[in-house]
Amino acid sequence: MTRRERKKEATRLKIMETAIRLFKKHGFEQTTMNRISEEADVALGTLYNYFPSKEAIVGAYVGWVVADYREKNWPRVMELPSTYERFQFVLLIIAHWHEENKELSEIYISDLRNFYYGPNWEPVPKDGLEEGFTDIFKMGQEKGDVTDRFSSQTLARQLLGALYSATLHWLAESDGEPLKDRYLEVLDLFFKGCGRNDGVVSVSNLEVLYYMFF
Repeated sequence: MTRRERKKEATRLKIMETAIRLFKKHGFEQTTMNRISEEADVALGTLYNYFPSKEAIVGAYVGWVVADYREKNWPRVMELPSTYERFQFVLLIIAHWHEENKELSEIYISDLRNFYYGPNWEPVPKDGLEEGFTDIFKMGQEKGDVTDRFSSQTLARQLLGALYSATLHWLAESDGEPLKDRYLEVLDLFFKGCGRNDGVVSVSNLEVLYYMFF
């Protein structure tokens, strides 16, 4: 990384950290782009050059959180003995973050640009979870505890879709059920299926999810 690139990255991180601090202190709606530029000590035009909206800042922050987690904890995750246990560990961490950052979670989840992969929304960074989930499924396929009927990326996207739905329901409902419990239900459905074991009905949950989304 060149000196100029390091300076740009430092400015980007300064803006992001300032904005997240303001969001947590004053609320997302109450924090303006003008306030962020003042607190970060950058020109408003410079701020918009880095982030076109407050939502884009939240998206970048989530991506930074995911990248930081992967750097610090990924070897530990991949050392776990099964694919199910790897996902169980990761989902508990993700659920904890959502529960501790509920307002940011709602902003992030409600912005479909974070989950759309078309060319028109390229400025919005993706969080990196698909890549991480794909890696976990790929290892599972190599070790033989995950089906190879579908690509690792397809499996990752289907699981993420189910988790996205679970997160939306958790945000919309006020029954007090911990998000981690909903995530673990999704994980059980994904790995153990929704079919009966008595031979009368046997439908792979992977097939159910696959045809729900495709």
